[in-house]
Amino acid sequence: MTYPAFDLTGKTALVTGGNSGIGLGMAEALARADADICIWGTNEQKNSLASEKLTRHGIKVLALQCDVAVETAVEDAFAKTLDALGQVDAWFCQCRCRRVGQVLR
Repeated sequence: MTYPAFDLTGKTALVTGGNSGIGLGMAEALARADADICIWGTNEQKNSLASEKLTRHGIKVLALQCDVAVETAVEDAFAKTLDALGQVDAWFCQCRCRRVGQVLR
């Protein structure tokens, strides 16, 4: 059911760290507003469980394993996201990077 004051039908959101905690909460809120969702996380099992939960909202869901501290992993995951969902309208960074000093440029 779409929240009428916040309709994201036809939009796609990418949520890093979207497989648990605040990231999953954000992904669920966006899914309730009818956005298609891509989540990136490093834990494949958590990705799968989150994907199952989000799919119940009747939207397109893509879950990819991606370590955002690795630039080539980000490039690959973003290309896969675009291939599968066609666009990214919003990107929410909810992940936790464990390696200090590695920042995407």
